[in-house]
Formats: sequence, structure tokens, C-alpha cells
Amino acid sequence: YGAIPELKEVLDSPPVREALRAVLGEGVLLHEHRHLHISSNLEQMWHKDSYWGFRKMRHHRPRWCMMLYYPQDTTLDMGPTHVLAGSQYWTIDSEHLQAGEDILSPDNGHVSMFVEGTPEEKAEQLLQAQDGLVHSRHRNLVEHVSLTVPAGSCVLMHYDLFHRAGCRTSDNAPLRCMLKFQFIRTTEPVPIESNAIATSGMEKSMLGPAPKEVEPILEDIRAWLQGRWLRERGSTKASSGLPGRRGIVEDVKFGPEAGEVERLAAAYRLGVQGPSALPALMKMLSRSEAEARAAVYGLMAVGPEAAASLMPLLTDPSPRMRSLSAFALGESARPSGEVLDRFAAALRAESAPEVECTLLQALSCFASRARALEDRDLCRRCIDLVLPACLPALRMYSLRGENACLVVLMAGGLYGDIGSEAVRALSDVAQYSDDRYMHGFAVEALRRHFASRAQRNEEQGVASRVCEQDEKRMAMVDALQEVECKPRLGEASGCVLSACTVDFTPMTG
Repeated sequence: YGAIPELKEVLDSPPVREALRAVLGEGVLLHEHRHLHISSNLEQMWHKDSYWGFRKMRHHRPRWCMMLYYPQDTTLDMGPTHVLAGSQYWTIDSEHLQAGEDILSPDNGHVSMFVEGTPEEKAEQLLQAQDGLVHSRHRNLVEHVSLTVPAGSCVLMHYDLFHRAGCRTSDNAPLRCMLKFQFIRTTEPVPIESNAIATSGMEKSMLGPAPKEVEPILEDIRAWLQGRWLRERGSTKASSGLPGRRGIVEDVKFGPEAGEVERLAAAYRLGVQGPSALPALMKMLSRSEAEARAAVYGLMAVGPEAAASLMPLLTDPSPRMRSLSAFALGESARPSGEVLDRFAAALRAESAPEVECTLLQALSCFASRARALEDRDLCRRCIDLVLPACLPALRMYSLRGENACLVVLMAGGLYGDIGSEAVRALSDVAQYSDDRYMHGFAVEALRRHFASRAQRNEEQGVASRVCEQDEKRMAMVDALQEVECKPRLGEASGCVLSACTVDFTPMTG
């Protein structure tokens, strides 16, 4: 916040913190990626952001979100960000694209981040692209929202919403400025009683009736938020996350003739059946990109029982199969020594950078789940697995190092229980790495570690000399946290969704 110290007041305000906690749980992490977006005379096409150029399967469960801060009144003529509210669960085939974004296209099939033509032609292309995602028969599932908001507004959004930057309609219109922040969940939801009343804003928002095409997805998210995967702590099995239908699903529509909406709903409904659905879902993994994508979410809904079928695919000849199986395991498998052994072997053999990143991100989910299960030995095994990759990067965007540091952060939990070797390794990363994302994960893990240690020392009456050493370490971590935190100017590419809006007094200057 060296450039704009007032931003800390925005991010630390109670309404913002409470909204983030409702969506992402305790221990929400502000990611090092933040950006100042300014409108222009260009009209963007609907798209989902990449993960800094990296393409990966997108989480339906709330693990990431963005927050947009508007320091000025934003009107239509300024070129606001537009969002397809409700579009976060559906997407298009993207393996053939070089960029990491998922970009919709009009009827002519032309893929571009920007729309050209007269205002009428642009509007028609954007509508065609929208209908290509969910088909006109499902228009009720998404809503085009223009983010025209008063000064001081914060918009909390799902990371994977389709959105676009609008263009300024007049040269006399002021530039639209928006500061974008990203946040990550660092704790796995813990079990709650099945008959307990949901208390978080996230769960409350999903209790009402939903369209039948969306309900299977929301039911899986509810199950996950209630910690149902972790309920049977001492068992290698857990009940399937989705209650209800257990018989044969008659309306399964997976083929090319089905649309994205029908295909995904059918996959989740099939996953409800538990292990009996595995043969059909596993068969789908080898079909088209769209069918394989839906199958992964169905396998995720099956729960921990899918792990035995998925683990052999970690060494499959196809990079797609290796990546999809790693993602599904990360979302559903119960952490165990066997699972970690399989992942260790897969990481040693993996040559494709994107698959390696998916393996590491799945390990971060395992680490978080092991911490929720209070299995300290498994957490340390996760750390030991990735520690060799936690080396200071001499360039930006070291995907291996970034994800390895994220695993350590997740394994350490809210109290930074990472061990002395990890402390030494992350201290080097925090001080010497040129990768600001690695730097951010390392600093947060160290902050949690030393804060927890200082609190324990104080409670136990440890000698003042030791407490002073911890205070010095905390001061070092605080100083490191200020590095690379300055927002930078960017192109017109606002990234937005409207989940909730929080009013905050606009900053001055």
C-alpha cells in the first residue's frame, strides 16, 4: 500500500472483511495480484480470466474470489465492467486456445478479446456469444449486469464469471478506474451437524429455490461447505455429498448434442449415485473436451470413493487425463499416505508444466483437508513433498514455486505450523525471490508461524529474550509484506461479478 495507503482502510473495513469471511471462511488471504483497470474506447468480448496465463479446471466450490473497488461514481458512458451474473459454472472448450482465458465467440466462430463493428453489430455479436454459452432456452440462468455503482463501492465476485470491459461511449466521458484484488480460501470447511441452521452469508444465499439446472451444483457446494467429506474422520469412506436420488438417472445427457448446461447438471446428478456411477463417469473422461470436463465434476460429486478409480490415471499417457484426474482427486480424495505416495511419484515423472501445476494445486487441497482433520503428520508430509521447489525464483511467474509455497501455507493452517526447515526455506523466498506471488505466500505462512509462536510464548511466560526475537522476526515479516504491493496501471480489461456490494467512503486524492 506504499502508493495508496488508504486502500488498507478499504480492505480492513468490517463490511469487506465480513463479506470475505462469509464466502471464503477463516484465514482469507489477499493474493499478491492486484491491478488498476482503466476504461478505453475498446469493447471487450465476454471472457473468464486466466490464472495469470495458466489454464486449469475451474473450481465450482468457493476457493477464489475477486473484489473490485470503485473510487468514483461509475456510469454507462464511462465504460463500466459488464458481467454475466450466474455464469460461473459453465464455460466453453478452450484446449485449442493459446491464452489461458476462456473467450466466448459470436456465430461466425471468430475468437478475439475485442469486438469490432458498429454499436449495433457489437451488441449482436455479444448476444450471440452469450447464447452460445447457455443457449437461448436458458437465458433465465444468466443476467447481463452493468456495474454502474456509486463512488466507494466494493463488488465481491466469483473468480470464474464471464465478464468484459465496456467501452467509453463519449470522448468527453471521464475515465473509469477500478482497483482489482484477489482473495484465496486457506481453510477447508469443517463438519457441522446436518440439521444445523447455516449461519454464513454464503450458505444463506443458497438456501432458497434454484433453477433445476443449477440445483445439483448448489447442493454439492452446500455439502462441501458443511464439511460432509470430513464427517467420517476415521474412515477411508465418506457418504456421497449429494443427498436424494440413488436410482438410475434417466435424463443423463452427456453427448455432443447436449448443451453445457444440460451436460453439467446431468454429471452432478449422476455423481449423486455414488460408486455405482463410476463406470459411466470414467468412460466419459476419454471423450470430447466438453464431456470430460462435465465428468470431472460428476466424479468430484461422487466423493472419496472415486479415488481408487482416478489414481491410476495420474500416470496416463494423455496430459488431459493426468490433469483432470489430479483436479478431481484434489477436490474429493481423503488425504492419506497412499494418495500422497501416488502424487509424489506423479510429480517426479511429470514433464508438462500445466499438469505439474494441477498436481501441486491438488496437493494444496489435500494439505488444507489434512489440517482440517488435525492430521499433523500428513500436513508435514505435504510440506516435505514440495519443499525442494520452495526456492527463490529469479524471474516472475515461477508456477512450480508459487504452487509449492501455497501447499506449505495450506498445510500450516491458521497457526503457521510448518516446521523449522520450511521457515528457513520460506524466509529465503520472502527475501530474495523475484516472483511476487511466491513472495506473498511465503510471507503469509511466516506471519502466521511467528504470530502463533509469539502468542504461545506469551501465554507460557517464556523468557523475554525469546519473545524479543520473535518480535524482531514479526517486524521483518511485516516489512516484507509491504514489498511489491503497489497497484500498477493496466489495459482496459475489468474483471468483475456482482455477488454483493459493500459501500465504503471513497478515498481522497
